[in-house]
Amino acid sequence: MARYDIAIVGTGCIFPGALNTSQYWQNIKSGETFFKEMPKRLWHFENYYSASDDDPFKSYCKVGAFVEDFTFPFFEYKLPPKAMEGIGSAQLVAMEATKQALADAGIAPHSKILERGVTVVGCSGVDVFAHSTTWFGRVKFWQRLWKKLEKEGVPRADADTLLQQMGDELKKMTHYWYPGTIAIGSSGSSISNRVAQVFGVQGFNMTVDAACSSSLVSMDVACQALMANDADVAIAGGADMGVNPAIYVGFSRVGGISRSGVSNPFDASADGLVIGEGTGIVVLKRLEDALDAKDNIKGIIRGIGCTSDGGGQAIYNPSLEGRAEAFQRALDTAEVSPDDVQFIEAHATSTVVGDANEYDSISTVYGKRKATEPLYLGSVKHQIGHVKAAAGSAGLIKTLLAMENETIPHLPAFSRLTPHAQKPVDSIHIPSATRPWQAVGGRRVAAITTSGFGGINYHCIVERASQYERPQRPIVPTRKLAIVGAKARVANADSVDEFWQNMVEDRDAFQVVDREKQGWNTDLSVQPENEQVHTERIGKIKPFRFNALKHKIFPKSVSQISPSQLLALELANDLLEEYGADKAERKKIGVSIGGMHDDFYPTISDPLCADEYAAAILKSPVSQKIGTAFMEKQVRDVVSDVKAAGPPSTEHSLPGWMTNITPGRIANKLNLAGPNYIVDSACSSGLAAMLPAMYQLMFTDVEAVITGGVNIQSSEVFSSAVTQIGAVAEHTARPYDKTGKGFLIGEGGVLFLVKRLEDAVRDKDDIIGIVHGLSGSSEAKTKTMLAPTEEAIRVAMQRGMQMSGIAPGDVGVVDTHGSANLLSDVAEVTAIANEFRGGSDACTPVQVLATKSHIGHLYGGSGASSILSVILSLKYKTVPGVRNLHDLRPEIVHLQNKALPQKGTAPLNKDARAGAVNSLGLGGSNYFGVFTGPEWLMQNESAPHNEQSQPDSQNTEQRLEGEASEAKASAYVVPEFPPLAMSPEFAQYLKDEEPALAAVFHEAFGRFEKKTKR
Repeated sequence: MARYDIAIVGTGCIFPGALNTSQYWQNIKSGETFFKEMPKRLWHFENYYSASDDDPFKSYCKVGAFVEDFTFPFFEYKLPPKAMEGIGSAQLVAMEATKQALADAGIAPHSKILERGVTVVGCSGVDVFAHSTTWFGRVKFWQRLWKKLEKEGVPRADADTLLQQMGDELKKMTHYWYPGTIAIGSSGSSISNRVAQVFGVQGFNMTVDAACSSSLVSMDVACQALMANDADVAIAGGADMGVNPAIYVGFSRVGGISRSGVSNPFDASADGLVIGEGTGIVVLKRLEDALDAKDNIKGIIRGIGCTSDGGGQAIYNPSLEGRAEAFQRALDTAEVSPDDVQFIEAHATSTVVGDANEYDSISTVYGKRKATEPLYLGSVKHQIGHVKAAAGSAGLIKTLLAMENETIPHLPAFSRLTPHAQKPVDSIHIPSATRPWQAVGGRRVAAITTSGFGGINYHCIVERASQYERPQRPIVPTRKLAIVGAKARVANADSVDEFWQNMVEDRDAFQVVDREKQGWNTDLSVQPENEQVHTERIGKIKPFRFNALKHKIFPKSVSQISPSQLLALELANDLLEEYGADKAERKKIGVSIGGMHDDFYPTISDPLCADEYAAAILKSPVSQKIGTAFMEKQVRDVVSDVKAAGPPSTEHSLPGWMTNITPGRIANKLNLAGPNYIVDSACSSGLAAMLPAMYQLMFTDVEAVITGGVNIQSSEVFSSAVTQIGAVAEHTARPYDKTGKGFLIGEGGVLFLVKRLEDAVRDKDDIIGIVHGLSGSSEAKTKTMLAPTEEAIRVAMQRGMQMSGIAPGDVGVVDTHGSANLLSDVAEVTAIANEFRGGSDACTPVQVLATKSHIGHLYGGSGASSILSVILSLKYKTVPGVRNLHDLRPEIVHLQNKALPQKGTAPLNKDARAGAVNSLGLGGSNYFGVFTGPEWLMQNESAPHNEQSQPDSQNTEQRLEGEASEAKASAYVVPEFPPLAMSPEFAQYLKDEEPALAAVFHEAFGRFEKKTKR
């Protein structure tokens, strides 16, 4: 674990009471707090609040810290206000904070340096989705009510008017539906997309979700991209404007939210957290680059440590050991002693259990110092509340400002340490007044810590000094990964083998939508056209019975847990069991999974919003016409029915719908110690997630990572959103066909276990695929977030190929986004033709595949299914054709001699040595990966080795060569078509009885083929 040495050269923020960093610092100095009741411009909270705990669907708190007086300058960005209706406010504040940070760094938008820039933003939910879900739920509530009214003789005309007027009232309550922008406006991935596009950042962009640790995850991934030389500048931070009632009600059920409406971290009076909103963004560079550019360096990230709490903890309970381990890893990476750290900006949410646990964790690692050299603790949450995904960036920017102004911040309301802390020490101080921050040895050193629901702990060591030494950057570790396990559950397939057989045999995995079971409104006569989902077929997974007892989950709580979480846990469990991992043992395994906002939210929303619907109906004129007393009784009966029919609201509900709990539950139940988080780049998430997985293996001490994508994203809300932008087909998906008009929706997940390639060779793992290069690009030159461009797609391809070291001509097959939309179909095929076959017409065309045509669009999981398709195509020397492809689109016919969408199952081209995956995310997040089969090891003269190894170590090289020779034998797979005149029987004999000789035969034949160009 090398020291990070990443310079922070720009900061920007928008928090309660502060629209910039200057105001933020003034507030920090004053100690002023910014708590108030929920403003009606956000939510009409009277329908979600109860002072008692009698109603489990109510919150006992309605106080928060909110961003006030913020007006987005639409015309400055050349973004018409009308076109931005329905766009989440997190996108708007993130743009403004980024503008501040780039200006602070002296970087103009669309500067040359941003061509090699990346954007990583933490986010844990978008309230646009919550408002849209509430809007959609009105029809189901009305349908229940109509059944009662019909029996009582109420005319249908009055009932139809009631629905219309109910909608009018809900609009007054801030709920809305903007069909043209909802798909982008409600997606967390669009925050990083939007920032990259507006400011011209051309490298990869992604949104990460680790709940309250999200912004430190974003900084960690951004730092690692810089250390890997994948970028020269990075924009990172967190944006969280989520204050929806489900958060308040969820925290009320676990007793985690404040009854008093006051946040007083570490104090004996603390009674829970207060919800806040805001954003903090930083601009990062490698320290040596910042020194060369003579940048104004705000501080240096010396190291970041991360752990998952692993087994034995409740999903919402932090672990002292896990936190302490993260602290120590950060210190070790930063090469800093605990005694050197003078201030810690703590997570300290003001919850009774959390604060005591964190204090004890800090005293465990930092408490052995002298009382004369105290460590000071602080938490900005006492002023702006818990800004959740932006909490880490709020703490980091506060700390940087404190360093710059040489002032230790204070907690003015602090009086007495919580009595629940078990390890109080005299050397740790919680100041109630500001005091000078004295530099020691010319430097100030601090730490920022965060913990996220689901058991994820981050600790960041920062330093500000009068001068900095130019670091000696270590050699970048090898980025090649071995895929040593794969599990899949997709439409009509419960395993990898079923998935492959369905593909090559062209089986139809789609079924007619059962609208009632799917939860889509069946009475289309009352639903506006711009809310309807017209697709008639869907790729659904087979019903599976989740083994709750096996995973030690109370069966009664399963109804409150997202099916996506349960599916992911099952796949990950099977993955590790097959690999032979001990479930009870704490394992150095990380989790990086692709996914979008959790589709379980609409399920829990109906009972939560029942009183909101009742209030809207009873305010309507037609309700008063029918009869107030009569309508009150009917409506209250429906409210009771809805609450009884939906899942109960308990302590399991909040983690049950939070997206980041998908990887968190895996880490928790399978006892994993490495980082865990969601990667959201919209539809490319399943491939994008493999990039941070690669960084984990390059720069942390994890031994393996579970990655891929899982998604059961088929609610009426999101399905309607993508339907309204013309992305979904009505009957049949036809990628690259002249009649193609969109994809079909699919469910499922594909997960992989990946390791460093040299480790997999050393451990004699059964390698099923090798990852050679992963890269991404943003649509930084376009004016729309809906359509991809050939130019941006090619940027991702060029960078991925450069990383891989594989020649473009060796790539014989590419599984594509293949969404059957004209613009993306043409852009993808054109990019593939130009990048891999260049100007030559005398070549074997790349075989273009589209897994979506077989199983549907898995959204956050689709890139992972494409990876599986490619490595199986390489393994079996066979490619599954694009389903329902008959006549190529006229726009790509002239390219078929270079890039040919494959009609029907066919042999893999004989000269194909590698395959690739191209995946496109809505909003502009393009990802590209290069893969080979394990035979790559045999076709290269030397085994992979860690590039950090000493080059003059002859013993190490000899050992690696010996291990590589053994691995070649153990990894040998009988070719699908035996070489030369070798009979299948003899080939099988070699595999079973003479594996070393089999490897020699196969390697020799590979050299023969290469020499004769067969």
